[in-house]
Amino acid sequence: MSTPTYKPFAWTPLTVATAYISRPPTRYVIDELFEAGSLNVVYGAPGSLKSLLLLDACACVVAGVPWLESGPGSTTGRSFATEQGAALYLDFDNGMRRALDRLEAMARHRQLGDTAPLYVVAMPSPWLDLTKSNPRDNHREQLAGYVQQYDAQLVVLDNLGVISGDADENAADMAGVMAALRWVAETTGAALVVIHHQRKGAVGGKQRNGDSLRGHSSIEASLDLALRVERDADDSNLLSVEATKARGVSVDPFGARFSFNHKPTTHDLETACFFGETPSNLSPDQQARNAISDVLSAQGALNQKTLVAEVQAHLGSTKIGRDRILRNLAILVSRGLVAEQQGALKNAKMYAVALP
Repeated sequence: MSTPTYKPFAWTPLTVATAYISRPPTRYVIDELFEAGSLNVVYGAPGSLKSLLLLDACACVVAGVPWLESGPGSTTGRSFATEQGAALYLDFDNGMRRALDRLEAMARHRQLGDTAPLYVVAMPSPWLDLTKSNPRDNHREQLAGYVQQYDAQLVVLDNLGVISGDADENAADMAGVMAALRWVAETTGAALVVIHHQRKGAVGGKQRNGDSLRGHSSIEASLDLALRVERDADDSNLLSVEATKARGVSVDPFGARFSFNHKPTTHDLETACFFGETPSNLSPDQQARNAISDVLSAQGALNQKTLVAEVQAHLGSTKIGRDRILRNLAILVSRGLVAEQQGALKNAKMYAVALP
């Protein structure tokens, strides 16, 4: 090999030998959705309840309970296991009073104690500006230090448009902002979830799903997962959530219903949460996969014949045939979400939710 003419970068490459060294499996803060050390966006139209939805996710992580469990008396919907830890919600959008009201309501529903590690920062000073990178005022590094100070496993930033400084949202300037967020996620090992908005009139038609995410293409390109939240109607409490980009395991659409109570004689929230609920726009294949996951989570390992019968019973009036159920069972096995094992009888196979 010839001697370089110029002084090279001091980069350390990964090698095949490095890749062969055993590594722990991918760790999820919220299973199937937000990996530790990942960069994600949740976006939707104004008023789609996305901020409340993510504060509820934070409360579930702190409580160590599944996110989006079915509501009382319901077996529909899809829930996601969480890894218990601290959560940090950085609110640059809603104001101190609203942030306190929401934090109290979510914490009361989950019965979190006074010292529970659920932290909300509301309209702070100095304001976060991810274009600041000079040695004396490097907001990327200060944000990483703040996340590490609270040992936060899940970090929500609300919202992208107001933490990007003078960067033009529709220009390549955003690549630097997203790179700063990626660096924070990688450095801290936290799952970063940034709230953003969708383009006006961006749902439907012949466009690609990812085109509904507002701003320059570098925003979507930087992400591990992008989830679009849609509200059934302006006054509805039912949400549909769809992945418009997923770098890892594909994510089927899922739904959530907002549930809340007011303090007596006021319009202030007393308790608030989201329950999992099947959205109205699921395809038959998606309904079959959700039902398989629900049945196996509730009943444990089942053989193929029993599983098909239980899934059809779970779906009730929604008629889905055996072949479709088996086809989607195979998809869940291939994704590593369902484990397939040899049963006691010849040629019999057993199916169960895959262990993390």
